[in-house]
Amino acid sequence: MKLFIPTYKRTEKQRTWDNLPDFAKEFTYLVCPESEADAHREAGRQVFPAPETVKGIAPTRQWIIENSEDDQVMMADDDQSFACRKLDGTYKLRPMEEDDFRDMFVEVIMTLDKYNAVGISAQAGNNNTFPKEIVTPGRMYNMYAFNRNVLLENNIRFDDMVVMEDFHVTLSLLKLGMPNAILQNWCWSQPASNAAGGCSTYRTSDVQKEGAHRLAALHAPFVTIVEKESKSWGNGLGVRTDVRVQWKKALQSAQ
Repeated sequence: MKLFIPTYKRTEKQRTWDNLPDFAKEFTYLVCPESEADAHREAGRQVFPAPETVKGIAPTRQWIIENSEDDQVMMADDDQSFACRKLDGTYKLRPMEEDDFRDMFVEVIMTLDKYNAVGISAQAGNNNTFPKEIVTPGRMYNMYAFNRNVLLENNIRFDDMVVMEDFHVTLSLLKLGMPNAILQNWCWSQPASNAAGGCSTYRTSDVQKEGAHRLAALHAPFVTIVEKESKSWGNGLGVRTDVRVQWKKALQSAQ
């Protein structure tokens, strides 16, 4: 399994890469446009450059699925830090050490033997799932892995969407009766959503609204349009059109 980090216009700073231990960097690749590849190489980062014609996060994720040589593919956003649960019988977290990363990657690989989609928990709300070690089915975003052949064989594509592409892929699997699993013993966090670079170069309030309505149309009746307000969202999206998803009902529809 390889870990791919889609990135765009962030050659100066790579938070996820910098927070990974050295052993993990051996199988981690930044997926950037060809024009940014040399800058990352000069900074000591491995790259898996995509053609300049591949623009946007959804086409980039689809390009990874189609061009990776591994059956198991993991992706992470480029601005993450990591934590894990303490072994004291509580929901409390601590920064991850090298062995914690090893345990996490091994668990992802093993869980992909049972599920076709495996996510890592967000730090926000992780305490609410304690003491569960796996949540299934559920919301999976920012860091996840797939058995890529299942996506290819069922024509489940990230680039059917412009934004909310990960929700679309998860829902497509659930509606086929394939649950996902979100691992809770490890988690990621990020300083802000829609920060400069990356998706913020094209994700406007109109794009966000169109994406929400498209997701609702593709996956009715399991997606409801809502208006959300969040101080963690930048670039004019503090108030935005978003969705509420009924993950369990989507899975139950296939049973």
